[in-house]
Amino acid sequence: MARFETAETAVRRKTNTIEGTVTVSCSVGMAQFGLDQILPRFLQDNPGVTVVQRASNQMEDLIKGGIDVAIRGHMDTLPDSSLIQVKLARVEWHLFCSPEYRGAIEQSDDPAVLADHPALVLGRPRERHQWLLTDYGGQTASLPGRVRLASDDMSTLKNAAAVSLGIAALPSYVCRQDVEAGSLVRILPSWTAGRPQISLLMPSRRGLLPAFEAFLSFLKQELPAALGCDAPTATPRRGR
Repeated sequence: MARFETAETAVRRKTNTIEGTVTVSCSVGMAQFGLDQILPRFLQDNPGVTVVQRASNQMEDLIKGGIDVAIRGHMDTLPDSSLIQVKLARVEWHLFCSPEYRGAIEQSDDPAVLADHPALVLGRPRERHQWLLTDYGGQTASLPGRVRLASDDMSTLKNAAAVSLGIAALPSYVCRQDVEAGSLVRILPSWTAGRPQISLLMPSRRGLLPAFEAFLSFLKQELPAALGCDAPTATPRRGR
C-alpha cells in the first residue's frame, strides 16, 4: 500500500492535481473558533479535496479511527509513540467577564481580588475549583473560585460571562471578537490562566498523500494566525 501511494503521489504531482479525502479530528472549541474561517478557504482553493471533520472533546485513537491528522492542545510534553507530532503554536488562556461584572471587582492586578467570585468552568467541576494563574515574570498564584457553571462547550461559557454570571478562563482566540465588540473584557491582564501547546498529530504514512500534504501545509501556515499566535520554528518529532 505504501509503494502504491508513493507511485500515485508522483503521478498526481506531475499532473498538478490534488484529490482525495482528509479526516481531521479536533475539539469542539477548535472547530468553532479556530477552523471555522480557514477550513472553507482551504476547500475553495482545493476543489478536488474532501475534508471530514470530527469535532469532539473526547480523545480518539487516530489509527483505529482512520484519522489522518488530529489537532490537540496539551500542557505537558506528550509521550513518545508511533505518531508524528508537529508543534503549531502556544495559546494563552485569559480571564474574561462582562464590562458590568468588571465593575464589581476591586481595581487591582492582584489575583486575590478574584477569590470566591463565581467561576464559569470548562469541563467537569472539581469539589473545590482553583484558578491557577501565572504572570509574565513566572510568578504563580492559586485562588479558590465558586463554580456557578461547568460546561464542555466554550461558547456556552463565553455567553454566560457576557451576561455577568461570573468569570471564565478561555483561550484568547475564543473571545477575541467579543473583546473587540465590547461584550467581554479581560481581567488581570498581567496574568494568564495557562499557555497550552497546540500540536498536529498524524500517522507517518499519511504524509505520502498529496491531499494530506496540501492540508498539512495549509494548517501550518494559516492556523497559528487564526489563533492569534506566531508559528514556532521547532522541527517535527515523534510523540502522541
